[in-house]
Amino acid sequence: KRLRPSTRSPRMDWKVSGSIGVSVDRSVHMSIPTTQFSDIIVEILSRRCTESLKLVRSVASQLRAAPSKTAEITPSYFVPSILKPVHSFYAARPSLKAHGDDWSVRIVDSVCGAYAGILAGVRKTEDLLRRHRKSKKGGFSIFGGGGGSQPDEGAGEEERFKKQMQADIHALKADALTLGVDVEKLAGWKDLVEVVERPAE
Repeated sequence: KRLRPSTRSPRMDWKVSGSIGVSVDRSVHMSIPTTQFSDIIVEILSRRCTESLKLVRSVASQLRAAPSKTAEITPSYFVPSILKPVHSFYAARPSLKAHGDDWSVRIVDSVCGAYAGILAGVRKTEDLLRRHRKSKKGGFSIFGGGGGSQPDEGAGEEERFKKQMQADIHALKADALTLGVDVEKLAGWKDLVEVVERPAE
């Protein structure tokens, strides 16, 4: 009786970890096709990194609650956590660092693209809120006519928000550089910069 060669693919053992994000069974990773292995690594780490981007939506509300005149603007508290899953992954698996350049580029590009999409939505919402508040202040008031003579608080608020966005994305750029990624060459980064620098509507 002839035996048929096995066509069973190698088994992968993935575990989710709070500190690292993904764990690979080292006994099988070398037998997995490189492209398949790379795609899975990039997909999982990209997803882990983008989880922190949910906090982008809180930036505008925090600035509104803060005093108008504040000290020097610093990067938001969540920025260091964006690429932390990638740093943790390489720290726990030095042997995979050789693949890091390509993986890191793909992950950072994906993260920047997701960041741009979320930030575009936040800016649209903020523009609508500012226009709404401005229209309410522009109405007739029994205490002194129209509100047109009041200082344009919306312009100052938009400027503070823009400076905060710039501080955040440049902190992300610096963090990406520690992974060997030059974000200036990435399409996702260009989209992100465009969102930050576009004038308010």
